[in-house]
Amino acid sequence: MQNTHSNFLSQLIEKKLYNGRIAIYTRVNNFKCGELDPATSIFYCAHRTSKNIMRMFNGLGLNEELLTQYKFKYIIVPFNTSQLKTTRLKWIRDGIKSPFCNGAVDSQIILALHKINLVDLPDDLINQPSLFNVA
Repeated sequence: MQNTHSNFLSQLIEKKLYNGRIAIYTRVNNFKCGELDPATSIFYCAHRTSKNIMRMFNGLGLNEELLTQYKFKYIIVPFNTSQLKTTRLKWIRDGIKSPFCNGAVDSQIILALHKINLVDLPDDLINQPSLFNVA
């Protein structure tokens, strides 16, 4: 799985973490999108709350470049007190490109809340420790 971004025109910045994950930030406002775990092919989104819902679409947005240029299978979104789970391909296929992209807002794909939590990930995959975790 190739997940390196060295293009200076990219909207995203990567930071390698000690546990083998890759922290991903937007260049626009240095917002942490989340962490990608290449070992499990899971993107762990930054925690979201009701204030992050795009009311016009009743959904949550993820960076378009993250969804289209990175290769991973699953997305986990901590939302309020629960975890929403879906796949990257479903987010791309069923999501709507945000019309609100400008110099202050990164390009996003928005997926309606009722469409997000449709994947049951095996618990052992979600809780699988990375080989690089420090005990």
